[in-house]
Amino acid sequence: MWGLTDRKRFIMATTPPATSQPPFFLWMKQRRTELDISRTELADQVGCSLAMIRQLEQGRRRPSRQLAERLARSLQVTPDDWQRFLRAARAQIASAGPDDAEQDDAEEPRPQLGAGLLSPFACHGPLALPAEPLLGRERDLEAALDLVMSPEVQMLTLVGPGGVGKTRLAMQLAHRMRAAFAGQAYFIGLAGLADARQIPHAIAQGMQLLGVLAAPTPERLIAALSDRQTLLLLDNLEHLPESAPLIAALIQRCPGLKLIATSRSALHLQAERLYMVPPLSLPDSQGQPLSAALAIQAPAVRLFVDRAQRVHPSFALSDANAAAVVEICRRLDGLPLAIELAAARVRALPPHAMLERLDNRLDLLVGGMQDLPARQQTLRDLLDWSYGLLNQHEQQLFRQLAVFVGGWTLAAVESICTLDGEDAPPLIDTLSMLLDHSLVGERLLGDEDGFEMLGLIREYALEQLESSGDADTVRGQHAAYYLALVEQASGQLIHEQQRVWLERLEWAHDDVRAALSWLIERGDRRRALRLIGGVWRFWQFRNYQHEGLRWVDRVLDMPLAARDDLGDDVRAMCGAGWLAADCGQHQRASQLFSLAAARARRAEEWHALGMALHGVSAEAVSQGDSASAIASAEESLAIFRRLGDQEEMAWSLHHLGVALQFHGNDQTAIRLYEESLTLLRSLGHYWGQIQIMLMLAHVWIEQGEYARATALLDEALIRCHQQGYHRLTIETTRFLARAALDQGRYAQAAALCNSSLRLARSLQESNGVRWALAHLGQIELGQGLATRAQDMLAQAFAMTDVAQEPWAAAWLTAQLGHVAWHQGAHDLARMRYAESLRFYQQNSVRWGIPECLEGLGTLLALHAPAHDDERAVLLLAGAEALRRSLRHARPMPLREIVRQALGALRERLGADHFELLWAEGVQAPLDGAVAAALRAAIDEQPRVAAWQP
Repeated sequence: MWGLTDRKRFIMATTPPATSQPPFFLWMKQRRTELDISRTELADQVGCSLAMIRQLEQGRRRPSRQLAERLARSLQVTPDDWQRFLRAARAQIASAGPDDAEQDDAEEPRPQLGAGLLSPFACHGPLALPAEPLLGRERDLEAALDLVMSPEVQMLTLVGPGGVGKTRLAMQLAHRMRAAFAGQAYFIGLAGLADARQIPHAIAQGMQLLGVLAAPTPERLIAALSDRQTLLLLDNLEHLPESAPLIAALIQRCPGLKLIATSRSALHLQAERLYMVPPLSLPDSQGQPLSAALAIQAPAVRLFVDRAQRVHPSFALSDANAAAVVEICRRLDGLPLAIELAAARVRALPPHAMLERLDNRLDLLVGGMQDLPARQQTLRDLLDWSYGLLNQHEQQLFRQLAVFVGGWTLAAVESICTLDGEDAPPLIDTLSMLLDHSLVGERLLGDEDGFEMLGLIREYALEQLESSGDADTVRGQHAAYYLALVEQASGQLIHEQQRVWLERLEWAHDDVRAALSWLIERGDRRRALRLIGGVWRFWQFRNYQHEGLRWVDRVLDMPLAARDDLGDDVRAMCGAGWLAADCGQHQRASQLFSLAAARARRAEEWHALGMALHGVSAEAVSQGDSASAIASAEESLAIFRRLGDQEEMAWSLHHLGVALQFHGNDQTAIRLYEESLTLLRSLGHYWGQIQIMLMLAHVWIEQGEYARATALLDEALIRCHQQGYHRLTIETTRFLARAALDQGRYAQAAALCNSSLRLARSLQESNGVRWALAHLGQIELGQGLATRAQDMLAQAFAMTDVAQEPWAAAWLTAQLGHVAWHQGAHDLARMRYAESLRFYQQNSVRWGIPECLEGLGTLLALHAPAHDDERAVLLLAGAEALRRSLRHARPMPLREIVRQALGALRERLGADHFELLWAEGVQAPLDGAVAAALRAAIDEQPRVAAWQP
């Protein structure tokens, strides 16, 4: 509702001529946020484009009268304030003339305050066209270009003090070179990194190297770049000196790579070439007064005038002020950033008044004390001067904003920052003044408008924050805000807003890291665990699993706090368990889940125990222990039914279904999957729905319900693409291939399998690679290409850790048995079937037994030296009986072989005798069939003693 506070703030925002009040566009953004209306929703309500709303909230455009009226209704402006709202909305661009009032579209963008102080890019990505011309750097650009384009130069580092313009020169340089690399040029911003180990991820993210993002190691990055012609611009490298070995390795092993780096110091590599970026040149007055015409020829003066006119359009260089401007640029040593900061004040301080301030306040530290950071040797006193121009509340907010590592939103500022005193202005007013002072800049955060502070300015602000005595309080509020953010996001990462929240967490990730680091430093184990419990799914979806596990290790190594800490402890361990499982570290995952379950049980933390049991059940399936998997899933289901937690109940049903399906009880598994899917649909849990769809499709493929399975998989694949679920896309495509394979549609199956394989390889998703190779091997074998099948299946087997996934090893061994069967290596085939059969029997894995019985039975029927026809019939009949019990269809590759074997047996034994034996085999206990099969394998005395690829 529109309350008194809303109206007071609105009147302040729309009352001229008080320049200290917040501009209308900031009020509009805040009002929309308070009403919990997204920018997209507001655009739909008022009937305009999303781009229009964004530019209105940036103050770059003004609405038509009709649009302003619709905005007033959507923003719930009261009738008393309607006309004031319309006047403010229509008058927000001061330069609008009387004729503009009738325009239905928008004005040209107005000059953006502080735009020249913002870094060209906020993160990483393909190199873009520089936003503005480079002033006074023509000679530097040509000299650097001649140097870097030399064939023997692989790396050029632009070196110079902070604020000298290295990044802008590097951007222009890379843009000139882009055509030589067929557009393969990328900007990699390193300012936000605190550790050189994050550089591979930053480069992979900028280049969208999905395979490297899955596990961003130097070796994988080198492998990805080794055969490419690529230009990389590494910006702000000076705070990562430990990056030298990585950079050296990239240069040595990637011959098509060209690097441009910006840094305040050299890396001191043999292959590195340096180019010292000088300050902008100044006029040579030779002791004589300079006219405006002569002064403007100097790049430093041109820059000052250009930036001054952005904030004060009527400013002009004249003979009267030229000397003062030249002296200002001289005293600032021609440093572009310093000049821009000074020029931004020209509205309040004309050049002569500014010059007096410089006499009193500025003493640049060029060539100063060597024990200070490099950027403090050039701009510390300039920033002292800028800080001194702020009033008390502006200084307080400026200090507090230093707590942000990356970009931030208005909501974050209002949650974290506070101003002292009853007379304190609203935060939005003070933030607006910092924007005017160019100490804060605007930054687009996904679809949200946000703010940022340059690294140089932030370092200075951090010093002020530390000296104020408020640092711990502000960092505590910062940690609380990002903890709340990740906990809010955690519940959204699996629903329809997943992409929105993933993007929010991506741009907030540096601040989440900072919050987590501060909590660890403070010994706040409980809140650190809560933060991990909220963010681990983001780490999983965005391929930060290894980093996530490092954070978990740091937190779990902290001393255990009070008993009420155990619930958070268990949730963090469960998250770590799923991250470890994604990394193929099943033993570690099993240990984490088991430890979490034990702690939760001791503490009687039932919800946490149920979550831990999900992981225990999943890892028991990986070990082939269906009994333990069923027991753990049943216990978790009972817990969540008692607690009434429908989402976790759905996951318990899922895990119980998986365990029962693994045990061979498909019909019960189907019922559980369908119950789980119903719950997840009601909750809007898209990721979970797809998981259950895959399991249901798997059962239906096994039962020969191919049309039903394919329809469900097609639906799942559409959802995967809509939500960007790359890992689930791999599995869904593979199951579609499996459905085609079992029907003998080999060309279709191969196309689908290869699609799954390509995506899995691009993501370095080893499990997806393994199963795609396995199915490709089956496809080759179905077409009679045994040698190629052997190669594919051997690769899949080599990727399998027998100790961690013995069931997978058993299944692959049986497939290799089929290969040996086709290659005439009958003893090897018998040994492989027997090896798999023993595992299935000992672990009650009923679904794997029929295939082994059929392999041994067909060997006896078609290829044994002395045909043991009666035993062959009994084995094949036992397999048939078990398939009927399981309702498992015989896949096409086996179907024809079994048909041939049965025809041969019927012909040799006669129809009557065959039918008697068949009936006996169908009625015989399963254990008897398995024992007979193993005896058949042993009686043949195989000549091969061990498995061989």
